[in-house]
Amino acid sequence: DHDTPSGVGVIIYNGEKKEFALELKTETYFIPEARGKLALIGEHIKVGETPTAALSRGLKEEDPESYKTLIKALKDNGHFYDRVTTHVDGVPSETSIYVVEIKDTMEWEAYKLTKATEGPKVFRNLEQILKMSNSDFAFDGGEILRRFISENLIRFNQPSQYSIGIQNKFTPISYNFNSTSSLQSISFHNLN
Repeated sequence: DHDTPSGVGVIIYNGEKKEFALELKTETYFIPEARGKLALIGEHIKVGETPTAALSRGLKEEDPESYKTLIKALKDNGHFYDRVTTHVDGVPSETSIYVVEIKDTMEWEAYKLTKATEGPKVFRNLEQILKMSNSDFAFDGGEILRRFISENLIRFNQPSQYSIGIQNKFTPISYNFNSTSSLQSISFHNLN
């Protein structure tokens, strides 16, 4: 049961409220640079594990109260978003990013009330995320979220209201994004 240098992260959001679920890394988190910062909810991939299996395992271990809601949403609309390569201590680390929307507002509000077993879940709306700096996030989460927002929420919904925030806060990404965006579907139907 050893971890690989690779991981999986998930953008969990409610489009109607334009709110996102994030994890606050605790002061005892094993990577000192991430302590006290926000991150996408995610998990390290174990040797022999697929990214979707790692995501399912991580959600079950770290968010057992919401697991069924998250798996239902993944089956309904979850999809692969991107693969991000970064370097941690000089070692390349590849993270597969998925997206899931909890569309039902009552399910979203119930999800917000549940507790995670690792770092606490925190919720930020679109405006709050756009006002935050990259240093508020661990593991490039801010850049990934802002790119997702600019590609999927702002362009189609309210371009004039949020375009200034994107221009002022979004730093061009200096590492490799191999985006095929939301057109690539992943089957979550075999998850329990």
